[in-house]
Amino acid sequence: MVNIKLFDPMTMDSNTLPNVAGNYVFLLRKGSHLPKVDIEPKIPEITLDGNTYQAIYTGIASKSLRKRDYRNHFVGNNASRSTLRKSIL
Repeated sequence: MVNIKLFDPMTMDSNTLPNVAGNYVFLLRKGSHLPKVDIEPKIPEITLDGNTYQAIYTGIASKSLRKRDYRNHFVGNNASRSTLRKSIL
């Protein structure tokens, strides 16, 4: 069973992220765009609650989605800890 929940780091508290292992997908906000590249994505978009989002990154948290996602990708200015941030800088 796939259980997908949307998390918005600008409006939601990190405690809403589960403190368990799992997979995650980063999606662009509606109306946002990244430059085109010559790579065909495997998961080009995801539809949640009737809204379609462009998928830009996937990852695995082997211990905790809360710690892996929030601390590495959203908190602080240390992009060297986040493959996502290194990829889009």
